[in-house]
Parts: sequence; C-alpha cells; structure tokens
Amino acid sequence: MFTQIMNRLRSFNRKIFFDTLLMRSLGRLASVYIRLCLATGKWRYDIDPESNRRMQEKIPSVFLFWHGRLMMMSVAKPQALRVEMLMTLNKAGLMTEAMTKPFNIGSVRGSAFNPKKPEKDKGGVRALKSLIRTLRAGVSVGFTPDGPRGPARQMTEGAVFTAKLSGAALIPVSFSAKRALALNGWDRFMIPLPFSPGVIKIGAPIFVPYEISQEEAEAVRLQTEQALNDLTDQADAECGRS
Repeated sequence: MFTQIMNRLRSFNRKIFFDTLLMRSLGRLASVYIRLCLATGKWRYDIDPESNRRMQEKIPSVFLFWHGRLMMMSVAKPQALRVEMLMTLNKAGLMTEAMTKPFNIGSVRGSAFNPKKPEKDKGGVRALKSLIRTLRAGVSVGFTPDGPRGPARQMTEGAVFTAKLSGAALIPVSFSAKRALALNGWDRFMIPLPFSPGVIKIGAPIFVPYEISQEEAEAVRLQTEQALNDLTDQADAECGRS
C-alpha cells in the first residue's frame, strides 16, 4: 500500500514538472513571437498625453486590458517601466509569467477579487493586498479585469477596489492588428501575424476617490468598462476589423 502511494506521488510530481516545463517553454516562445511581430510589422502607438506622462515619470498606475487583447500588452509600456501583473493560479498563469518576464513584468498570482462573491475567492484577497502594497511602493500593476474566465469584456470590481485603496489611477490599454488570428475561445484571444500593421492604444487615466460610495464605485466601474471597450473598438476600426 505504501509503495502504491509513493508511486502515485512520483507520477503526480513528474506530471507537475513536465506541465510546468511545457507552459514556461511556450511562454518563452510567445515572448520571441511578440518581438517578431513588433519588428516586422508597422505598429503605431496612440497614447493619451497624461497617461504617457505618468509612464515616463513612473507614477504608479493600474493598467487594464481585456483578456483577449493580452498578447501585445507587454510592449505597450516603456521597457524601463516595471509592472507587476496579476496572473491566474492555473497553468496558463505559468505561461503568461514566462511570456511577460523578458519585458520587465513581474507576477502576482491569484484571481481578481470580487467583493460581491467573497466565498469564491481564489487567492484574490491575498493578491489584492499584494497589488496595493506594490502600488504604494511606487510600482505599477496590471491585470485583465474580465479574466481568467469571463464574461468577455465585462469588468469585475477588483480594479476599482485596487485603485480606491491605493490612490493609483486606472489606465485602459488595448491593441488590434490588421491581420491576426482570433482563437475560438470565450475571449476571442487575438494573435497578430508577423508583418501585419497594428496599433496599441492607451487611454486617459481614470481616478477613483478614496471616499466613494458603493453606487459611485459602480459608476466608475461602468465608466472604465466603457472606456476599455471604446478603446478596443477604435483599435479594431483603425485596423479594418469589425
């Protein structure tokens, strides 16, 4: 009986090892692919002046982008700007971590915390505290407010909560490409093709007062969600995508 248990543990550990190795290898390949797309395509940056100033002066901010537009977000910011990104606890988080690391992006593991559903917390409270500490230490953070499972392009409250408690501004970011693959998943994950023109758009900062009611916080959430959707739609339109 003891031998069977030990054999199962060894098999389980081997599976974890190879899954981790595979995800990290795929992430490293993805980072090379991102550089390839940027180097071979004509990419244009459209950045709000105030958001650009905050990035250049390294003022801590909360960068938001939809899960389906994650691919090129690593190169939306200056390389010198350090960002800690909220990443899911599952295997996909390992791949994202390896993909973004070469671009001076660290990781905070957990899911976006939803104050309305504390019973379904998956490391969100711990991750939220870590994000707030990071922002207060002067480092920007980023996450996908519709991740890790959607609904697509619908924002949870976690980002507003983070901005409220830290005093950091919310900055919407998105991208699109003229030629790209859209994966058949819940988020329609976009993968630009090499040699394709593209655009990366960074919108105006949105500020969340500390003294804010639940109703006002919901209004800010809806405002930010709309700003992020508008930014994405504008990027698609400029690249000739519906």
